[in-house]
Formats: sequence, C-alpha cells, structure tokens
Amino acid sequence: MGTVPKREIPELDLMFHIPNGGKRGKAEAARFKAEGVKAGVPDIFFPKAKWIETKRTDGGFDNRFYCGLFVEMKRISGGTVSAEQDRWLEELRRAGYAAEVARGWEAAAAIILDYIEGRYTPIYKTKAEKEAKACL
Repeated sequence: MGTVPKREIPELDLMFHIPNGGKRGKAEAARFKAEGVKAGVPDIFFPKAKWIETKRTDGGFDNRFYCGLFVEMKRISGGTVSAEQDRWLEELRRAGYAAEVARGWEAAAAIILDYIEGRYTPIYKTKAEKEAKACL
C-alpha cells in the first residue's frame, strides 16, 4: 500500500484486490463470468471488522460496527461510478460493510488508514443515499 510498510501495520496482509475490471476478450469474459466474477464488485477488500466512533456535529458520538472495508478505485479525474458499482456499494453498506470510492491511490491509502485507525467516515454518497436525502 504505497507509503505505509506492511511491517508497521501487519493487518494489511489481509487486504486483497478483486480482479473484476479491465478490458477482456469475449472468451476470457465468458470464462470469468462462469467462474463467478460479477460486474460492479469493488476493487479492494480489507476483511477486518472494526468498531468506529465518530463525533457528531452536536457534540455526541456515534458508534458504528463495520464487517470490513471495500474500496472502488477510480482515476483522479474522469472515471465515473457505474450503476452496477453504485448498487454494489449500497448493498455492501446495507450488509454492514464500509464501502467507499477512492480517486487515486493516495485517496485509497487515506481511506484504508482511516479505517484501520478508527477514523473512517463515509464520503461517497450512493444514488439511493442522495435520493433519500432529497426526500427529507
């Protein structure tokens, strides 16, 4: 993970990449689909459960339990979140996971480090979250 040596944070050994993206020929795409690859699944998974306490604007605290962290990688400029990716992020959050979009490796490193150190706060808003907020 870029600037943080694994020896300083041994639990990073649990983190792995999910090879769903990329350009593939028809035969390779069919083989991946037969093996269970699903469109929209985030790129990185860190399967470490965490209790995270965040301070609210009213001075109180919220405690949140996450089953693990998923990160969808995007280019710093451009790179849009597809409808399938958005759906996965929403469903993973409903299932108790932290699920985030990172624009560039530095953003990903910051999200992962914040999660490990108990400072994670969701940044990316899914379509469903935006729509729910608009109804209020």
